Amino acid sequence: MKNRLGEHGTVRLDFGRELPRTDLALAAVEAAASQLSEGVWNHAMRSYFFARAALETRGGQLAPEYDELCFAACLLHDLYLEHPVPGRCFAVAGAEAAMRIALDAGVLSERADELSRAIGLHMNLDIGNLLRHDPVGFVGEGAFVDVYGGLYFEYDAGWVDDLLSRYPRREKTGHKRAFKDIVSEAMVKQAATTPGSRLHWLVTNGHVINWVNDAPYTE
Repeated sequence: MKNRLGEHGTVRLDFGRELPRTDLALAAVEAAASQLSEGVWNHAMRSYFFARAALETRGGQLAPEYDELCFAACLLHDLYLEHPVPGRCFAVAGAEAAMRIALDAGVLSERADELSRAIGLHMNLDIGNLLRHDPVGFVGEGAFVDVYGGLYFEYDAGWVDDLLSRYPRREKTGHKRAFKDIVSEAMVKQAATTPGSRLHWLVTNGHVINWVNDAPYTE
């Protein structure tokens, strides 16, 4: 997969560094592994690497506690994407679950609130404005790059190819679904069960499925 928007992006990240292994990080891995399909798990991991690469390009290597927050939030942000809670925005339901997971892992309430807020805000599509005013916008940014291709041109194309080989957009087991199909189907189901939600509006009025299909990825 080559960068259709140009070959001049420079944002990248060394894959050699160890992933966070704190109590919160391990709790997030356990919760995500029990809830996410293969395709959404890979999306969560790609979102983390997209977000972390952008954060480190802007401000240098992340402090361990901030990397922990970024990792846990990205893993947990779509806990309910494929499991609609009738009448509840999946981002809000996920934010509440993440708060419980963090507190159970012994995280201070202020940090747990940051984690919850990062997930609750990730459906905000005004990523640039959000990041200028609230650092927890990293989940939205990472997911935005992976789902819609927004800000994609900023990333090194070879690095993106490497990321996609590590966490493929097509499942390797089961029905071997492409990620564009996975997320489009999930969005439509979510919209049907949550009238009045942000996602309901995006599906019915915002042409969000077209944005997914037009993302600069093959699947």
